[in-house]
Amino acid sequence: MNVQNILDAYTSCPDHAAPRAGMHPALALALDYAGVSFRELTDCTLGYGGGLYEIRFSTAWVHYHVFVDLPARSVPGFLTEPVQV
Repeated sequence: MNVQNILDAYTSCPDHAAPRAGMHPALALALDYAGVSFRELTDCTLGYGGGLYEIRFSTAWVHYHVFVDLPARSVPGFLTEPVQV
């Protein structure tokens, strides 16, 4: 599976806390499903294999592991785990 760090791929726009170059549609769907904004991310990776995007991202409080079926615009897998402090 080819995995890339999403936060390295985008430059955050401080005024709007959104990527300037546009957001990958699978990431946008995963964030919407989780109710998380791009500015809340502390890390994020995206991979693709077997017809699904695998997106892992974290906020200050929660780690998310999301599987996205982009053609169907669905989220067939969604896991969360609290961040240990």
